[in-house]
Amino acid sequence: MLVSRRMKAIIFFVLMLFCSCAPNSLADFQKEGEAVCRNLIEELKEIETREDLVKAAPHLRAYFEKLVDLMIGARQYLKDSEEVVDLAEPRSEVSQALAEELRRIYQMESGRDVIEKAQKEALLRLDAFESRHSKS
Repeated sequence: MLVSRRMKAIIFFVLMLFCSCAPNSLADFQKEGEAVCRNLIEELKEIETREDLVKAAPHLRAYFEKLVDLMIGARQYLKDSEEVVDLAEPRSEVSQALAEELRRIYQMESGRDVIEKAQKEALLRLDAFESRHSKS
């Protein structure tokens, strides 16, 4: 099954979140990110039609925004922290479940378009953050 570049980016960033995040520690960021992902997964599981997806899009957008907030916070924390990150950790069950649900939604009529539109603002903000901080 083909996975879009955008979906790969989201999965990558979620994985990075799980491997490298925390409000007071990396573990805190990871726990918070996993909680957001679990809620996102539950929301996605309730979607059965294109109409359900369109109706859920604002909620999905909020989840993507929250994940980006956590990713940005984690990156800022790591920049100022001496904590070591193990990027070799295997994908979590939550990450795998999220990837499965996104694949299922992508197979719906216009599913990919609706999800990508819901992700767009969050990803643009993350890209802008990464661009600013890669220069420093």
